[in-house]
Amino acid sequence: MMVASLVNAGIVKRYGMRRIGHAALIGMTAMAALHALIVFQRGDELVVFIVLQSMMMVGFALAAGNFGAMAMENMGEVAGTASSLQGSFSAVLGAIGGTIIGLNFDGSSLPLYIGVTVAGLIALAVILKAEGRLFVPRHEAQGAG
Repeated sequence: MMVASLVNAGIVKRYGMRRIGHAALIGMTAMAALHALIVFQRGDELVVFIVLQSMMMVGFALAAGNFGAMAMENMGEVAGTASSLQGSFSAVLGAIGGTIIGLNFDGSSLPLYIGVTVAGLIALAVILKAEGRLFVPRHEAQGAG
């Protein structure tokens, strides 16, 4: 995650927060779905866990950093308060989601990856509802026709 954050700092000006954040969320969700499928078919394997979990965490680091920055873009003088509210909201939703996933623990990592996949799909649906399409802000998408 640290390496992903450092890489993000170098590529964000070239590709933009939105493109990186959306691509990272899609990648993280895809890795979680792939991992769930593998665990369902073959069970947990350490090497698979390390590789796919690492890729998923890279996606999470890129998505979280860029979406957090996008959320603060228009906050101006109230950015501190907005950041506190965003952190509180994230913690509460994370606790609720973590509890639901934890209650479904079956001795494998399958509930974790199903939970991350579902959360990623919900996040993508929220983005599509809020912005109209992926990778382009609503105001640019409307102007493009």
